[in-house]
Formats: sequence, C-alpha cells, structure tokens
Amino acid sequence: MKIRKPGAEAPITIDLPEGASITLRPWRSAALAAGQAAFNVALQAGLSRADATVAFSAGAVAWAAIDWSGMEDFDTGEPLPISPEMVEQLVIQDAGAFSELDEKYVLPGLRREQEKNGSAPSPVGGTPAGATTDA
Repeated sequence: MKIRKPGAEAPITIDLPEGASITLRPWRSAALAAGQAAFNVALQAGLSRADATVAFSAGAVAWAAIDWSGMEDFDTGEPLPISPEMVEQLVIQDAGAFSELDEKYVLPGLRREQEKNGSAPSPVGGTPAGATTDA
C-alpha cells in the first residue's frame, strides 16, 4: 500500500463561472465521508436521488474548501466570507459551479478512492462511493 506524505500535495484552485474561484484541500477520505453523510441526510429528508447526488458533491466540497474569491451576496453585491454553509449553497444553487467542481474535484477524488480500494467504478446511476440508501 502506498500513501502520500503529509503536505506532499498542494491545494488546488478551480476557476468557476463569472470569474470566481475556489481553493480546495487535496482529496482525502474525509471528503468522501463528508459527501456520504450529506447524501444520506438528503435521502433521509425525503429528497430525490438527484438532490442527494448534488448534496454529496456539496458536502465533499464544503469539507475541502479553504478559500475563494469573487463570491458576492446576491442581494447586496458585498463579498462573502467562506464558510461550509456558503460553499454548500454555491454547489446547490449554481449549476455551473456544481459542474466545474464535480468534474475537477469530486469525480477525480472518487476515482482515486476506487483505485486505492481496487474496486471497479460504480455502474451508471449507482450510489456515490458507498453511500447507503436507507431512508
């Protein structure tokens, strides 16, 4: 088994629509756990599978987010400080941000998890990374 030394991977910055950007910690098992927890909470709340899938990504990205720029309050235009709750809202409310973050952070992270666990990718429509579907 191979592991990386602490600090071996630098945070990554992902450009988002409208000139915004977000800086994320490298993918870790905690990102997977945060995503799974958010997925399960969404299903238990009676949300659709699509909503739960977005919640998975929002949970993983909220765990990873350490900085952002170009984020403003919708009503006032004032800059918004970063917080897990605001990051979740970004992913949930903005389809462009969701797509960028899913493509460049969440899905590559899930592929890494599959590779290190020696498992095949989940079939299309499968549950994200082992999240349970118990309601």
